[in-house]
Amino acid sequence: QIFITVPVSASGTPTLSSQQFERQLLLLRNVITNRVQHELNQTDYFYICSLSNKTICYKGQLTPPQLFAYFLDLQHTDFVSNFALVHSRF
Repeated sequence: QIFITVPVSASGTPTLSSQQFERQLLLLRNVITNRVQHELNQTDYFYICSLSNKTICYKGQLTPPQLFAYFLDLQHTDFVSNFALVHSRF
């Protein structure tokens, strides 16, 4: 897991608006995906679920009872969400 922050000027002011930063993250995600697929020939084992400063996306082949044990931050009291979607086939 990586964290990318908005670039700031020497005075500490963000150099991009929230919308511009989100757009740059999307472009970065696409560049990384294309380079890994085409230059490293990795099409089966590499996938970026999300590269967003607003959304956390979890992905895994887990049963619902395994979610909280695997993603420990979901147990943290400061973790708040107004939306969650879980799909389970098993």
